[in-house]
Amino acid sequence: MANRLTVARQLTLVWLLIAIVTGGLLSIARASLTALDDQDQAFQRTGFLVEADQSAPELPRGYPRENKLTVLIFDRSSGNELFHDLSLQAEIAAMSDLVLITQDGSQPKIKNGIDLILADSDGSYSKSYGLRQPVDSGYPVGYVVIDQTGFIRYRTLDPMYQDLGNEILTILKALK
Repeated sequence: MANRLTVARQLTLVWLLIAIVTGGLLSIARASLTALDDQDQAFQRTGFLVEADQSAPELPRGYPRENKLTVLIFDRSSGNELFHDLSLQAEIAAMSDLVLITQDGSQPKIKNGIDLILADSDGSYSKSYGLRQPVDSGYPVGYVVIDQTGFIRYRTLDPMYQDLGNEILTILKALK
């Protein structure tokens, strides 16, 4: 009988330890969310191209253009440059039309390679392209990639897009 109680206590302690470790890991993961992240992490940075089943809405001046890849960058406000590595901005611009859409209509100081800059104060562009609401319910920050046939192939909330030019280049190369 004493042996059974000892085994039951040991199993209870193991179960309790597993519950505490799992709860701690979940707390860390939840705390690592920023205000700009997607509320449902399953939709943020999915890491794969989506099926071409949604046509991209038209923007002013005929964008996105037919037979041309297009990258739309969505941000709340523009800083000094679009990407921290300006050579990546040039490479992306060489492979695609690069469109910057900001909530406040601000423009970066370095505009080389940016084909179109738009203000989206009411959020209509971000909604029409299906960008989801971030945790803080503010304007989404991320990007959308449109293929040559005018279909949305990748979209994500990504508050770190300025550091991920290589990721965008990889997507563009996959679509060529």
